[in-house]
Amino acid sequence: MAHFAALLVATIQSWPLIEAFLLAFWLKSILAAWRNADSTKEDDVEERHLGADVILAQLNGVITGSSIIVAGIGAFLAISEGVSPPASWNFRWAACYSILGMALAMYTLGTLPSRAPTQNFVRSKAVAVLCSIALFFALVGGGRFAMGAIVSIERPKPPALSAPTAALP
Repeated sequence: MAHFAALLVATIQSWPLIEAFLLAFWLKSILAAWRNADSTKEDDVEERHLGADVILAQLNGVITGSSIIVAGIGAFLAISEGVSPPASWNFRWAACYSILGMALAMYTLGTLPSRAPTQNFVRSKAVAVLCSIALFFALVGGGRFAMGAIVSIERPKPPALSAPTAALP
């Protein structure tokens, strides 16, 4: 049973099983929230400005946070003398998620200016989903980085038991 538990933990650390489940749940909840959204409401200029400001702040936050995670991974690896596989798997996934979150945020930022004059981002399902997925990847990247840091900390080993000594005369 202990071997199975160790194998399960190693699999979870080396493959993104939990993240895949969480991403599916995340997307389902975002799409459900947008299912009955009213996109035919009259356009309000102030709402458009506020929505654009909020979305830009979100995306810049994702880019900044993900950059910090990637820099933290680099710093952590630079000061350590080599990271064992459980921690290195977590760091590898953290870097992948953070870079993926940055890429989605940058893509979304790149597509927003062309649609800004004609579209209200507050009511755009596509923009909401892209922003949400970018936020998700930044979140799981930070979680994987924290798990890698926790796993890599050396825990003190219990003192070894010495062989029993013969009774003194």
